[in-house]
Amino acid sequence: MVRRTVATLFPTVTEALIRPPAGPTGAGVPDVSLEELRGACARIRDGAAPGPDGVPNRALKRAIAVRLDAFLQVYSACLSGGVFPSPWKRQRLVLLLRREEKSSIASFKTLPGQKTSSSSC
Repeated sequence: MVRRTVATLFPTVTEALIRPPAGPTGAGVPDVSLEELRGACARIRDGAAPGPDGVPNRALKRAIAVRLDAFLQVYSACLSGGVFPSPWKRQRLVLLLRREEKSSIASFKTLPGQKTSSSSC
């Protein structure tokens, strides 16, 4: 049961799944827009628990407000290069039993909001 659950929740990742699909020559990923960044920040809940980095969401939102240019540059570079910092890919998984039967993965649900703060925007 444990092996099947782990295999389902954490499938083997191959290079093909990690690399972005190749587009036509000269076709790049558009930069993150100011509107996209502001919209993402507006969706961050102030009272939610911080991610593994420990940065409170209010602090993250304030930092972005003060240095919009730096965040736009970093996020755009990540998207255009297809490379993201490893900590952004980590997530804390919390499973809650929602049914008495523990033999099925469907008996569990994930706890929302368990993310890395810096990956929110």
